[in-house]
Amino acid sequence: MLALNNITYATSSNYTEEDYKTLLQDYMILKIKNEALNDDKAKLEQRIKEMERYADFLGRIVRQGEANQVPVLLYHHILPKDDLEGYRWNNNDSVVSLESFQAQMKYLKDNNYYTATLKDLERFIKGEQKLPKKTVVITFDDGYLSNLVHAYPVMKEYGFKGTIFVIGDSEKKRKGRI
Repeated sequence: MLALNNITYATSSNYTEEDYKTLLQDYMILKIKNEALNDDKAKLEQRIKEMERYADFLGRIVRQGEANQVPVLLYHHILPKDDLEGYRWNNNDSVVSLESFQAQMKYLKDNNYYTATLKDLERFIKGEQKLPKKTVVITFDDGYLSNLVHAYPVMKEYGFKGTIFVIGDSEKKRKGRI
């Protein structure tokens, strides 16, 4: 019985209701501060990633030298080789096989190419921005679904940037021809 009384006494609270309220308020304040710190941490981690990318960008300029021209790689339709043959598009210069596209993107990555945005290219042309010697701009015309389904995952895998130009309206459609 003595042991049970000791346990009961040891587990009984010496805190008043006011103490509990104070502890609860302190806990809520600490919880809010912790959430704010976690938000700050996430923002700092994002900023660090941005700074690392920028350091890599500057490192490319130092290692490669500055570009004096930037090629623009233009794609239309990206399809797996089997689909190209099935649709008989293997002789259509506007359609590139997924396998060829993957090989081209791998070549760019393996050879340390930087993919610039159109805004980067605009600033480069105006003389407002320097770009590494090994820079390309990647674009896709006409907004084919294959750009999203096939090209995007490859671009994402290599961390490449690109621009898709989507057709918003068709002249034939406006004139009632389609």
